[in-house]
Amino acid sequence: MRFDFLTPEIFNMLVIANLIVGLALIAYRFTHDMQRPIPTPEQQRQQIHDELSTNALDDKSPQSEQILQGEESPAQNQQNKG
Repeated sequence: MRFDFLTPEIFNMLVIANLIVGLALIAYRFTHDMQRPIPTPEQQRQQIHDELSTNALDDKSPQSEQILQGEESPAQNQQNKG
């Protein structure tokens, strides 16, 4: 594959076009982030709680079936007895 057409002027134009597209995407994302309402502390706590609950019920963890079935894990049994 020959790149005879890729003169320094064309290469510079491609770099500048890439920078312009990147800056446009940054501006788009920034404006959408700024238009989103700021969550209240209660909403933030709820979101963190939801994320932690989702992580606790990971399908790959051996304890997920116990949690879903309402059974206690061995660590929880020891804590409850002690």
